[in-house]
Amino acid sequence: MGKNSRSVDQATAATSAGHVTAVVINAALLWAIHMWPGWQTVPFLTPDTSRVLGAVTLVLVATMLAHLVFLLVPSRIVNALGNLAVLAIGVPAMVQLWEVFPFDFGGTWSGWPVVVRTAGAGHRGPGHRLHRWTGGPVPGRGRLWCRTPRRLTGVKG
Repeated sequence: MGKNSRSVDQATAATSAGHVTAVVINAALLWAIHMWPGWQTVPFLTPDTSRVLGAVTLVLVATMLAHLVFLLVPSRIVNALGNLAVLAIGVPAMVQLWEVFPFDFGGTWSGWPVVVRTAGAGHRGPGHRLHRWTGGPVPGRGRLWCRTPRRLTGVKG
């Protein structure tokens, strides 16, 4: 086994670890939102949260399914189509979240609504940072853009 083969195997293992991590994180979020402790226990969420819960759940489930497919079918086109599908579900969910804005920060710092809206606009999914740490694909910048064959095989140019 040559040096290039080993780097491709390591990249594939890191990508798989990133997909598994994304599935685990999204499943944990679903569990935390719907089972224990439940969204009602979060002090800054208002009862209006129930109006966006369906959209949030749909995004989490779609993300989990996409990453499971990415694990089973390691193809650039499948990755691109999966990311596009999750984006098509996520953007309307984000718009709904902005419209309802089920957050109440009470008498705390008055800048929190701006911070939450800004962080939400730049958010790419719960597993985004972990993908970077594990070397897996970054949503929106999957293997199609990050890991070209030239880079994986060590060819300079």
